[in-house]
Amino acid sequence: MKVHDILLEYGYALSGMAGAPRDGRPIIAFSKWEGAKIYFWEASPAHLAGPAWVERPGAEAGFVDRYFQGWIDLARLRPIDEIGLQRLLIAHIDEARSKGDPMTVLDDVADRQNANDR
Repeated sequence: MKVHDILLEYGYALSGMAGAPRDGRPIIAFSKWEGAKIYFWEASPAHLAGPAWVERPGAEAGFVDRYFQGWIDLARLRPIDEIGLQRLLIAHIDEARSKGDPMTVLDDVADRQNANDR
């Protein structure tokens, strides 16, 4: 299974900003500059020229869709349990190996553990 598929099961996959709700409810939006933050759509902001994603009511700065890489619906999030975390780690390692990443740190740890078990 791929990392993305497991994250989808728990509601942690990014959706495109075109589908983000414009009704004022909060979302988690991701940008490469700010990371993940909670934003909501303000249709008539007092201090801005037009509708925008803002961090709080009355904000003096807002953001447009193209500022973000995507969003997650807070209502769909659920905690990732221990089994889910294990599945994510295994999927991440499998994907890294399939892409040819050396994974030297994990390989070194495994080699040392195998040597100690002998």
